[in-house]
Amino acid sequence: LRQGRCPRLLAAAPQTARPSLVRVVYRATKLCAPYRGGLETKRMRSPNEKQPLMEKPVMSVFTPGVRRRMNVIPMVVLAFVPWFVFNFLSYLFAFEAFHYHSQYVIIVFCLATLVWIGLLGFAYLSSKHDLDPMWLKTAVIMFGMAIFGGALLGYSTYTSYSKVFFSNQDLLSYPNVNPFLQRGADLIDAGRVNFAEGTHLDFDRSWHFKDRSLWCVIPIVNHDPKQPETGSYDFWAVGKECCSIASSDFRCGDFQDPNARSGMRALDDIDQQMYLLAVQQAETLYDVVASNPVFFYWTKDPLSEVKAYLTTGKEVFTLGLVASLFVSFLIVTLVSCCFACIGRRPGSRPDKVPSLI
Repeated sequence: LRQGRCPRLLAAAPQTARPSLVRVVYRATKLCAPYRGGLETKRMRSPNEKQPLMEKPVMSVFTPGVRRRMNVIPMVVLAFVPWFVFNFLSYLFAFEAFHYHSQYVIIVFCLATLVWIGLLGFAYLSSKHDLDPMWLKTAVIMFGMAIFGGALLGYSTYTSYSKVFFSNQDLLSYPNVNPFLQRGADLIDAGRVNFAEGTHLDFDRSWHFKDRSLWCVIPIVNHDPKQPETGSYDFWAVGKECCSIASSDFRCGDFQDPNARSGMRALDDIDQQMYLLAVQQAETLYDVVASNPVFFYWTKDPLSEVKAYLTTGKEVFTLGLVASLFVSFLIVTLVSCCFACIGRRPGSRPDKVPSLI
């Protein structure tokens, strides 16, 4: 008032009461003058008038010298809830839930995605009315990363490790199989096979097929040098990138172990197609017949090999659990630091205004 910033109120005051009125209005309100900390002002208009009656301060963290206290509750929620969602979806996609009940896992993923889309829309509508930074926007980003990142990591773990374990566990284990007497069609449902005494790899008839990777095959035999009694070479040891493209050799699995005479079934559909092409080339090259070829990874202990896939899958899941917790805390810490620095001005004391939510 003394500086003439509210001429309307000054003119309306009686001449005799002006000094006391000035002191009362000056002490009671700061609406007539900009805040010393630099608050922006918003002019209020009476419904019946076109001219502003007074000025109202607008609290904004973008105004220099003004910042809001951090709210601890959303910080804790964002540190742990997206982390839980990430690991929950990662576990569902990585292990037996997806193998035996994949349709329910996909439903859970779709529901989580719909919730995230709703949160995204709510954050967008809120940003149109409040331009200040909010934890809600950070929540949208973190929950999106948790949902899609968790599903991607879990599905990758399943296809690379867990699927091999559960698929082999679903099949049967056959002991004392003699390739000289038995046909491959008799072991279509085999997951792990222990061959009879004297079974070995026929290194004179190994071959390969080249298609970006090198697919290697070799007959599993229990005779030398006669053909199988069935007339068909149906049992083949296989591997990738473990043979020479210029000659006939095989260096896959436990090929050097004289005690190895077992096999773990190769179940990947794409791999089986490539191995079948390699077998067809071997049939033409060595003038042999493979009516119903069945493919195995040559190993001494197939059961341990199968369990190793599940163990590796659990290690990947545990690594993702720890890494996601670290990333969650890192994001919350960085965002908190950014929010805390907004509105600061060197040499000024921040005003105490409501906390940021």
